[in-house]
Amino acid sequence: MTCHGRSIVMTCHGRSIVMTCHGRSLVMTCHGRSIVMTCHGRSIVMTCHGRSIVMTCHGRSIVMTCHGRSIVMTCHGRSIVMTCHGRSIVMTCHGRSIVMTCHGRSIVMTCHGRSIVMTCHGRSIVMTCHGRSIVMTCHGRSIVMTCHGRSIVMTCHDRSIVMPWKEYSDDMP
Repeated sequence: MTCHGRSIVMTCHGRSIVMTCHGRSLVMTCHGRSIVMTCHGRSIVMTCHGRSIVMTCHGRSIVMTCHGRSIVMTCHGRSIVMTCHGRSIVMTCHGRSIVMTCHGRSIVMTCHGRSIVMTCHGRSIVMTCHGRSIVMTCHGRSIVMTCHGRSIVMTCHDRSIVMPWKEYSDDMP
């Protein structure tokens, strides 16, 4: 996916994901078993200890553990499993699966026979499904994901990242 000369690359080839925005890089890679996320002079470093990756922010921890070709993200006793199948990525949570498949320059997410297409509009990626929107945008340097009337906001405003994981996880179905 390329937008205004800026590239967002999500690939299973080489097992790396590279996202670049406004000259700043968000690098997620399996090379060296480390992931580095840098934003406005502040860094969140997710370093692999054995087969585990721990990301800590504001005293809260999210544990990402690698099992073979799967990645398990566990937060507050809940787990999401991401598994790679060929050119697709399957995310499984609570017995439900979302399949992300690359078609040309678009990424198609399929869940329960329905598809969400992520395409580039300006410098933003807008994902809309059934009247609900998940907006991942470089404008304002914020990412807003809304589900079931609740929001998880990850923002770089004032050099801070806000991740209300606890409030969200308590209400997860």
